[in-house]
Amino acid sequence: QTDILRSLLMVARHFAAVALSVSLTRSFDSSRVLTLSCIATIADAVARVRAADTPSRFSLHLDGQGGGPFPGIAFGFDVSLSFAKQSESMIFTDPNEVATRTHILDYFRLQRATVPRSHTLFNWEENSKMGVAEHTLITQMC
Repeated sequence: QTDILRSLLMVARHFAAVALSVSLTRSFDSSRVLTLSCIATIADAVARVRAADTPSRFSLHLDGQGGGPFPGIAFGFDVSLSFAKQSESMIFTDPNEVATRTHILDYFRLQRATVPRSHTLFNWEENSKMGVAEHTLITQMC
């Protein structure tokens, strides 16, 4: 689990370095955002899996399997205000990109159905400060 997340981080860093070094078009910008969204979605899915050998405390609490004051309640992200709205007007030149966007939105819509609003992490559309969900997650882990 840790190795996969570390590899995803390296892929994201290399992709960002390459993507920011070429001239930008609307279709390339759409592909760039979609690629990083895919990496973020995979990282979220990997972080939620309970490792068989040594499960991480973060992974357990993120998926609602850890102890604390809110046992059984998962934490998650809401991309409906950011990625969903922004990607509506993006130019995707390949039908696979549209399908991938749909898969990402479906993944987070399903997650939103199981994660209460009070456990939505990094809700920066409402406030740029540390929110209640982040504080609750840190408190549970510590």
